[in-house]
Amino acid sequence: MAQAIPVIIGVVIITFVLTRALPGDPAVYFAGDAADEASIQQVREALGLDKPLPQQFLIYVSDLLRGDWGNSLSTGQPVLSDLARRLPASLELTLLSLILSCAIAIPLGVMAATKPGSWRDHLCRVAVTAGVSLPTFFTGILLIYIFYYLP
Repeated sequence: MAQAIPVIIGVVIITFVLTRALPGDPAVYFAGDAADEASIQQVREALGLDKPLPQQFLIYVSDLLRGDWGNSLSTGQPVLSDLARRLPASLELTLLSLILSCAIAIPLGVMAATKPGSWRDHLCRVAVTAGVSLPTFFTGILLIYIFYYLP
């Protein structure tokens, strides 16, 4: 758990910096295409974009700690409600993939360990090396093809 703290701090800093480094003004986006300069300035003040970056960062961190993660740009709903709605499907996918990987890996490991140096051992090594070495986007597309398109 202690090792997760620097990772979380790094993710918070990187997300803050990246959202501020994106081209365009978020206030213009939220105000709309037909907004005038006064309404854009009003949105900028409401979002706290008129404050200095260190103060914006402190507001950002305090909002995160309070559970106020803002609204989604794509749905307009609060981010936490979008996450809560999508979390069960993500957990189901994660759990099923863990069960499937254990159901494949444990028998292969036992089979390779019982006959070291055999063709089965070499085949298991090739399969494990390929699984670790191939990019996830490639194996994802391959698994989609295998489980979706093949009967």
